[in-house]
Parts: sequence; structure tokens; C-alpha cells
Amino acid sequence: RRVLFRSQKIISICMLMTIALSCGCIEENISKLDGKIISITGEISLIGNAPFSYLTIRGPENTTILLKNLSKEQQTFYKNKVGKIVTIEGRFEIISKQTADKKHRIKDYVLIVDN
Repeated sequence: RRVLFRSQKIISICMLMTIALSCGCIEENISKLDGKIISITGEISLIGNAPFSYLTIRGPENTTILLKNLSKEQQTFYKNKVGKIVTIEGRFEIISKQTADKKHRIKDYVLIVDN
């Protein structure tokens, strides 16, 4: 029984270390794309409630990327594609936000679509 508990503990620690290490790799890979023109294939989704809803695409490593600078025609087109897989090209940006007390940082991923 004791051996079983120790092996479960070791497996749990190994899983946590694997997750922690992989998160750093994902962040590093995404940060290399900052400022570059890229083409992303992913699922379109609509986040939020009207009038504050945003179109997003699920990008590499399952990240949510906000779509900006869409024309009215593009907005209508992509709203009709919600839940479907599409390919969009634009300039990828990482916007870093910090709380007023400077204790926490949030990174927003944005794709600025060319019209």
C-alpha cells in the first residue's frame, strides 16, 4: 500500500513538471511570432455579449487570438463561419497588460487583419 502511494506521488510530480515545462515552450514559440505577418488556420468563435462581442480564432497550441481591424463585410463573413475552421492572414501581436498594483500580467494575442 505504501509503495502504491509513493508511485502515485512520483507520477503526479512528473506530470506537473511536464505540464510546467511544456507551458514555457508554448509561450516561447508564440512570442517568436510577435510582429510578423502570419497565416492562422483555426476555429472561429464569438466571445462576449452584444454589443461587446469579439471574433476570435483558436490558433497554435490552442490559444485564443482576437481578430482586429475587420471590415463590416469581413465581420459578417466570419460571424457566419462561427464554429467552422478557416484560414486568416494578418499581423500577429502580443499585447501585455499589467494590473495597477503591478502584481499580475496578462498577455492578449491579437491578429490584425489586412483589409
